[in-house]
Amino acid sequence: MGTGGVLLWSHRAAPSPPGRRPAASKHAAAGRSAAGSATARGTSRASKVGTAHTKTVVPPKHTTHTPAPPSVGLPAGTPGPLLPPKGSTAWLPAHRIVAYYGNPLTSVMGVLGAYPPATLVARLRAQAAAYAQVSPKTPVVPALDLVATVAQGSPSAGGKYRLRMTYALAAQELALARQNHMLLILDLQVGQSSVPSEVRYWKPFLEQPDVQLALDPEFDMPPGKIPGQWVGTMHASSVNWALRYVSQMVRQRHLPSKIVEVYEFRSDMLPHWYKIQPQPGTQVVFNTDGFGGQALKIHNYHAFITRQPLKPVRYGGIKLFYHNDAPLLQPAQVVALQPSPLVVTYQ
Repeated sequence: MGTGGVLLWSHRAAPSPPGRRPAASKHAAAGRSAAGSATARGTSRASKVGTAHTKTVVPPKHTTHTPAPPSVGLPAGTPGPLLPPKGSTAWLPAHRIVAYYGNPLTSVMGVLGAYPPATLVARLRAQAAAYAQVSPKTPVVPALDLVATVAQGSPSAGGKYRLRMTYALAAQELALARQNHMLLILDLQVGQSSVPSEVRYWKPFLEQPDVQLALDPEFDMPPGKIPGQWVGTMHASSVNWALRYVSQMVRQRHLPSKIVEVYEFRSDMLPHWYKIQPQPGTQVVFNTDGFGGQALKIHNYHAFITRQPLKPVRYGGIKLFYHNDAPLLQPAQVVALQPSPLVVTYQ
């Protein structure tokens, strides 16, 4: 994996017994110096791209031009955030979110880094349109899902086995999202850091009304366990802390409700799910992770969402892998799952 490299976790194993992850699941990519850059592959991702709208996108009338807090550092002239429709304070359950996942510094981590901005936006719009076509009564909102804190296979700064992306890179992605009437999701792989530490670090962005949060238990590691070699565990207390923190933020800053996603592809990743307590102003989504064939994907969704009626989940989500799901579930199959996933993430 190499020292000083950003480790990119592009493959999720199907449910399996607890223990070491196969070495093949680890990938080294861009060096630590690249993490400080605000551009990737020679193209500014904050540049304006096509804004032609399809029926999948919430109309621009639901945006605001209230300036962002100075600490975020958005480029001058960046449009205001995309907000829920007038009369609503939440995106779910009236909308479906279709997101592209990854990191713009590399394609290894997911589709978000695989294309220049114009192509990325066009492909995401087309993918979102496919869901609008099979479920026309549920408007689709595209989103960029940025892995903002990236788990590492080496101690990194502070010995926490995680690398935080710069605020400049996050601002670049937020600008791209706003310029194209999309949401931004901050995805956190905490390594040997903690959920409170990482969520607090990203507070200036989470205070934005169009930025959502995702927590990845796979990379929540206890002392002595290295990301990529073991599957992590996130305790309900950590998720509850994040929900309380976000709830307080929403209340104090008068924000729309925030989506808080939690990934899961093995039961030991989130062993005390039944203790998770949604808070006012938060919308908890359990996103069924892991790659595999269609039968396995459907089985896992049923196991983690459909068959756990006591789980404090208002909404289901699913992650799909363009290169590792064989064959890939099609939008009609995804929508037919019960409850129908309202967050669909493509890696």
